Amino acid sequence: MNLLIGNVISDVPPPMPSKKSALCRTPDELLKHRANYGNATYAVTIFDETSDETWYFSNDLQEAVAIGLRWHDRNCALQQYPLEQDGQIVYEYRVRGTCDSCYIDEMFYIGGFFRSAGADINEVATPEIMARVRIELFKFLSVNFPSFFMLDFSQPDRGSTYLQDWADELE
Repeated sequence: MNLLIGNVISDVPPPMPSKKSALCRTPDELLKHRANYGNATYAVTIFDETSDETWYFSNDLQEAVAIGLRWHDRNCALQQYPLEQDGQIVYEYRVRGTCDSCYIDEMFYIGGFFRSAGADINEVATPEIMARVRIELFKFLSVNFPSFFMLDFSQPDRGSTYLQDWADELE
């Protein structure tokens, strides 16, 4: 039996997204709108029933993560719960709020996930560490469960490849 002990630690809330967005049906439209927003570092689109042609622009990675995960819309927070199990303290991680996947909490226990965030799963976290873990969660989900996609223009090669593939699809 697990017994909750101590305080629950939550991530630092990401900034409220500014939601600078535009409808972009082609790579050229995306680049034009990105330029209108000061050549934002990140462009995020959400794949859902409304429109996967809407792109959101931001210069802040935490804001891009909040947009992609819809953290504010869903009232989400990443939380660490200290538990006593067989006389030892262990930590459980959960996402509070409404999220798409019931498997999201299991992702925290995948080998190397916390190490990627510069954290130790077996240590008491700080809100700042939990915010870094949220970024790793975003990266993991964007590759493995693509309900959103982010272009990082600080890494131009990746963005260029994506835009070229998109242009080739339209031809």
